Amino acid sequence: MNTNAPYEAALCLRTQQEQAPIEDHQKAVFAAFREITSIVFGGVFLRLVPDLTTVISPSRQETPTLGECFAMLAISPRGAGLMRG
Repeated sequence: MNTNAPYEAALCLRTQQEQAPIEDHQKAVFAAFREITSIVFGGVFLRLVPDLTTVISPSRQETPTLGECFAMLAISPRGAGLMRG
């Protein structure tokens, strides 16, 4: 749906995808679907806000550095595959 793109850019992408000009009534439907999609996505994300209170964020001093994160990935059985490329 390209809800993050400006309307004109999203419509241009839609035209390229369809490989045909978009008629006026199709533009209206496209605009309506973009708005409905934005409302639904917003509702889903707002529904998840209370879940953020269940995560305890470490302090800046307790947060591992990027190098430490890579080191943890390298020794992890699942992460080792990611590090090999």
